[in-house]
Amino acid sequence: MQPEKVQVESFVVAGIQTRTTNAQEMNPLTAKIPALWGRFMSEGHYNRIPQVVADSPVYGVYADFESDANGAYSLIAGRAVSAASSETASATIAAGTYLKFAAPGPCPQVVISTWMAIWQYFQANPQIQRAYVSDFERYESPEGIEIYIGVQG
Repeated sequence: MQPEKVQVESFVVAGIQTRTTNAQEMNPLTAKIPALWGRFMSEGHYNRIPQVVADSPVYGVYADFESDANGAYSLIAGRAVSAASSETASATIAAGTYLKFAAPGPCPQVVISTWMAIWQYFQANPQIQRAYVSDFERYESPEGIEIYIGVQG
């Protein structure tokens, strides 16, 4: 999978949040991400986020990185908003250079396979350094995903 290098302007995403690690997510007994997405959909958060930007897709935002891929991070399931609110968790997508990995297919399988491809890409390209400021998934439809990984430089 070959990513596309893109420039992203800063924006804010609000929704519901969890804190986890990749190690926790590898174990079905400790994984928090499936439950977060389950709550987002089943509890109607999609329609309850204040100040949503018109026609905003759903985002999964990875932020507040403790260190690197081995450290803790926060994940927000949400939508783009015009301003953060105290009613929801929020994260700012940092402006900068991102690698966009796009893949068609049904969720959640395409999400898992795309993340596997991303990890393989960075292992094969150690000269490209992740920024670990903000990464995000963009869901325009249930049949595909775009994952944006912030990189240095």
